[in-house]
Amino acid sequence: MGHDEKIEIQLDESEQRFIQDRIDAGEFESAEQMVTDLLRRYQRYAAWREDAREKIREGIEAAERGDLIDGDEFFAELEAELLAHAEREERGKRSA
Repeated sequence: MGHDEKIEIQLDESEQRFIQDRIDAGEFESAEQMVTDLLRRYQRYAAWREDAREKIREGIEAAERGDLIDGDEFFAELEAELLAHAEREERGKRSA
């Protein structure tokens, strides 16, 4: 599928109304802009989700080896990662 190739999708009335309400509220200039924005957000989410799954796999393997970390250390690292993620999201909103 080429970069400029168009895709048509069928939306029910409530989905169409939802999109139009977002446009009317000034959140988006067009349905195309809304879909593009949502696709970019989903791509970031999918990458984050895959990263999280990999970390879970690594954690399970580490636990099976008996290689564990202290709970306080874990939550400090988790908080730092969540803050970094929130900062990246905020920078993404400002650059969009």
